[in-house]
Amino acid sequence: MNTFEKGKQGSPLTVLKVFDRVYQRKTGDSSLFDLSQQHHLHKWGDNFRAPCSYWQNSSNVEEAVYHTLTENNPQLASIDREDVIGSIKNLPPNLQDYLSNIGLLGLMTASFAKGKRGSPLVVLEVFDGVYQRKTGDSSLFDKTQKYYLEFDAQNRLIRYDKKVA
Repeated sequence: MNTFEKGKQGSPLTVLKVFDRVYQRKTGDSSLFDLSQQHHLHKWGDNFRAPCSYWQNSSNVEEAVYHTLTENNPQLASIDREDVIGSIKNLPPNLQDYLSNIGLLGLMTASFAKGKRGSPLVVLEVFDGVYQRKTGDSSLFDKTQKYYLEFDAQNRLIRYDKKVA
């Protein structure tokens, strides 16, 4: 793999990108990494791990978090705040294991600052940022809203809506 640019030698992602370009040229199909296609590959890896440098780009982190969560939980793509918060509430209680099992382990260990690595709350904060941009809505953690998320010190969901008097 010496023909690749410095820092990319030995990267399975680099090899797959080259294969993808040849595949597209020969078949006329969309990229194998086209997330809008029913069958696609993830640049952050399904059967391979993206290099740590991949996770240093915040747009890669946001794409991986939002796509992976909405691919595995389509209701999270809703623009209805109550639906999104209810869906997050219904995620498995051990969020760290769940996020790891759906393919976000590499991201969780490589893209966040020390002390935040492996934190499901940080992953949900990334999701929240994308949600806000897509919907124009307030943060899912905004306690001034009727429905909001709140977690305890152990990153467990403790509240998801205001008490109605």
